[in-house]
Amino acid sequence: MRVDIAARIAENLAAVQGRIAEAAVRAGRSPGDVRLVAVTKYVGPDEIEALLAAGCRDLGESRPQQLWQRAELFRTTAGTPLRWHLIGHLQTNKVRRTLPAVDLIHSVDSLHLAQTIDAEGARLGRPARVLLEVNISGEPSKHGFPPEAVEQVIPQLLALPHLRIEGLMGMGSLGGGPEANRAEFAALRQLRDRLRQRFAAPPQASADRSAAHAVDQSVAHPADPSADRLADRCAGNELSGELSVRGPFAELSMGMSDDFPIAIEEGATIVRVGSALFEGLPAP
Repeated sequence: MRVDIAARIAENLAAVQGRIAEAAVRAGRSPGDVRLVAVTKYVGPDEIEALLAAGCRDLGESRPQQLWQRAELFRTTAGTPLRWHLIGHLQTNKVRRTLPAVDLIHSVDSLHLAQTIDAEGARLGRPARVLLEVNISGEPSKHGFPPEAVEQVIPQLLALPHLRIEGLMGMGSLGGGPEANRAEFAALRQLRDRLRQRFAAPPQASADRSAAHAVDQSVAHPADPSADRLADRCAGNELSGELSVRGPFAELSMGMSDDFPIAIEEGATIVRVGSALFEGLPAP
């Protein structure tokens, strides 16, 4: 029997949104505080079109080359503007082509990469929105700053005028299980909170920044406990399709298909979900 791709993906998306809302409520948070990034690296254009039809506008890719291709492919066919997220490793020689295509880079994992992004942002005449990747599990196979090294490098990163550090990104350990992942997510949140307390500029200081930075001033979302708010964010029905900016070190990108409810309970503001959105579809 042929699977109706559009119907199945719409059903899966609604189920994921529901689980996000439930996890947020359990943690005493608004579902609207969590942004869903649909990870599309293992699916094709048909599945992406189905996601768009279901209302999702935040898409994530791990490989820069694939992001370039898909950003161009869907540039004029998507209707409402898409927000592309690079969630995988970025080499410096791919920064120039990547930066114009993305709204948020989740994976800045070295000072050298940050400096390269800053230089390209200067060339483009706009700041680049980034998250700092932190290797919270300590696994050697993963990229990211060691947790103990992040605080020391922040002053150098903040000196880069075309780099906008919006928060941190991390991945739970592959084989640690739910409780290990919960502890890792909690540790990342605590690190983010320390950085925010020490380095985030107060609101008035942010308001006095230069014009190059003023285009991305913090925009707070009003509290809204309803699950409908989550659907609005996924559908891109706010800020004219632009990513909201909630200030320095406000974002926590953590949690994937297997553990995103735990990540939300521990403070995630962005979850990166792939396989849960495509369950029940034929293997690519």
